[in-house]
Amino acid sequence: MEIKVIVVAFFVLCLELSFCLRFEDLLPIKYDIVKVRNESQMKSLGNRYGILDFIGLVERHGYTAEEYKLTTWDGYILVLHRITGSPLNPKAPGKPVVFLQHGILCSSDTFVLIGPGKDLAFLLADAGYDVWLGNARGNTYSRSHVFLSPKQKEFWEFSYHETGLIDLCTSIDYALAMPGQRRIILVGYSMGTTEIFALLSTMPEYNAKISLVISLAPVVFWTHKLPILMKLIIDNAKAVQNFSEQFHFYDVLPQSSIMGN
Repeated sequence: MEIKVIVVAFFVLCLELSFCLRFEDLLPIKYDIVKVRNESQMKSLGNRYGILDFIGLVERHGYTAEEYKLTTWDGYILVLHRITGSPLNPKAPGKPVVFLQHGILCSSDTFVLIGPGKDLAFLLADAGYDVWLGNARGNTYSRSHVFLSPKQKEFWEFSYHETGLIDLCTSIDYALAMPGQRRIILVGYSMGTTEIFALLSTMPEYNAKISLVISLAPVVFWTHKLPILMKLIIDNAKAVQNFSEQFHFYDVLPQSSIMGN
């Protein structure tokens, strides 16, 4: 199946996510979350709140998955995920590579939460692609640094510039270093599209490494009157910044029983 058809179908199915949460799932909120690989590990947690990690979310459906760690030149330790095969299309060498980059406040889990037949990563694996998924610095998987802690302000001093020109760049090179790979397909969602645009406009040599870019929900300029809540946030941005620095609050919406990614 053509990759463009798969991606469009997935984007329509994303609308279903608006109806997936139930109010009884929202409370109580827990932040001490343990990631596990399978249901048996989940049962051993006792009173602790546990969720399946990417590998667990993928392998429970009979797909094969792998995890890699790489360090950027500025010290951030990133986690890459990969789906190498599916029940319909087992692991084999020479598959075309597609790389998925998540949106803001998300992770690679975003593309595998619902399950086969609906999630983009599963659809692509079923169609015969070697599926790679990135995790930008600061998200639930990439919260490590060679000498900084997420509790330090310096850890969070980055923007789309760094996640695009450093994280995405490093991740693409890692995937292409695998035997037989010369070019990849890039699919970005929301913030992921911004990172792609930043990389390709600043480092045009990377265009030669990419055969196709698909941008889902790319960032645009707001030309209409701003919603009241958005205007309040913008008008008080400095006050919010001062508050966060005073109380050492740097992590926006960390992973909890509400924010799963």
